[in-house]
Amino acid sequence: MGVSPATSSNYSSSLSALNSESWALKDAKVTDEVLESLAGRTDLVIRAVDAPLSTISAKTLKLFVKAHDSNLERFNLQNNNEIDGATLVDLAKMMPHLKTLSFQYLHQVTDEDLLKVVNACQDLETLRICQNSRISKEAFYQILNLDRNFLKLSVDLAGRQKKTSGASGADREVRAQVEALRLSGLSFGSSDIDPILKIKGLRNVELALTSVTAEDVARISEGQLGVTVQDISPKKLSGFEKGFIERGLSYTRSGRNIRVVQGASEGL
Repeated sequence: MGVSPATSSNYSSSLSALNSESWALKDAKVTDEVLESLAGRTDLVIRAVDAPLSTISAKTLKLFVKAHDSNLERFNLQNNNEIDGATLVDLAKMMPHLKTLSFQYLHQVTDEDLLKVVNACQDLETLRICQNSRISKEAFYQILNLDRNFLKLSVDLAGRQKKTSGASGADREVRAQVEALRLSGLSFGSSDIDPILKIKGLRNVELALTSVTAEDVARISEGQLGVTVQDISPKKLSGFEKGFIERGLSYTRSGRNIRVVQGASEGL
């Protein structure tokens, strides 16, 4: 049985039990002092970091990750101005068994850094990247070109974006297998449908605040995939519904979201 943190310790409230033997760091207000203390508790099996770690120094993060490296399977990082691309790559290299990585508002991380992170984490199953201003759609295509299997890939490019370079969507090589895909941002549109249809093992697609059309969604659903279009503007909503009806597609609507299922599996 795993060791329990002492109830009187300065970090007991920062942890939650995943099971009888392992723990998750959950406190959104966790401090450098707490993380340094946890770095010294290698007797604790810490599997997940769900706290955003927004105010933690890069030095303390490296100390903590190095101490719990082989146990960490889920890692979350948000809005931390101290974390540049090199630091994120260094952290990734310390977590060889990482399965889930989420990071948001890390504006010093580039496409090149992201690819190094993914290559460093060969066990990675779920990747969520959200509104990192120096990451472009090109990074999404670079990941799709890797010979890797993902349960979920979520890419949010809302906000300031670089132009995508390289081959057009239709000419993109896709080698990755992805079970569930979520794309967000106006830079995703009709030109991205062909690469999506090339993804092996894909079962469900979510599109939020993109520039896709009803025809694009129909093409995806014809590939026997479940498609959810989220946050559709009121002006476009009726056009989507009309397009689906004209194509004989079955759909359900909830507020500004529409779900189309054409013989696909419901959920994962």
